[in-house]
Amino acid sequence: FPTLVIVSPEGDELARLGSVPKEPAECLAELVAQRDAGLARFARIHALEAALIDDEDTTATTKAAIEFLSSSAVGAPGNARLATIVRTSLALDDEARAAMRDAALRVLFSSGESLPSDRERAFQLDPKNVAGLLELAVEAEVGAVETRQQSFAALDSIDRLIGLPLVDPERGRKLFANAARWADRARDDAAIRGRAPRYAKAALELGIPNPELAKFLRGIAARRN
Repeated sequence: FPTLVIVSPEGDELARLGSVPKEPAECLAELVAQRDAGLARFARIHALEAALIDDEDTTATTKAAIEFLSSSAVGAPGNARLATIVRTSLALDDEARAAMRDAALRVLFSSGESLPSDRERAFQLDPKNVAGLLELAVEAEVGAVETRQQSFAALDSIDRLIGLPLVDPERGRKLFANAARWADRARDDAAIRGRAPRYAKAALELGIPNPELAKFLRGIAARRN
């Protein structure tokens, strides 16, 4: 049978089941179980949205949304709505909310729900990558690239990381190595020319355990453009 999707009257996806090698009764039971879980999930989201409007102090609501989104699978129905609640904490500038802002940005990046404005907020809050927010923001920006212009902007963001300490060196290796590959392929483009060697050098400085990749990057690093 084709994929079956159950949605609420509001259009929220509550359950989804494709063709599986099970008896019809088993499929129906699984679909009903997913529906019930979906109803419970969206009831929690509705409650958080209502609390965000009704409560004068939204700290508890925002923290609950951060925890909820953190425990949700990437792409789970309702994640975008949870992200909207989480994002309200980013406008708070007082030092007492710094930990919550940090947690909010981390979960927005890890859930795949970050927006360009979230990445800009991370750039502002952690320009030297002390907390590792800058590298998470850059990784999220690279992952969101869909156009040529966005790829140029992503390379500009990768440039921010060069020379800074990295919380996760493996993340840095991947970012710099992939940037070196891409910039090397596009080295005849005036907007890219000369950038591949510096990404390759940055990756090599972090150590490349793969001998073939290290050799490839050394070749790029040795080029003049």
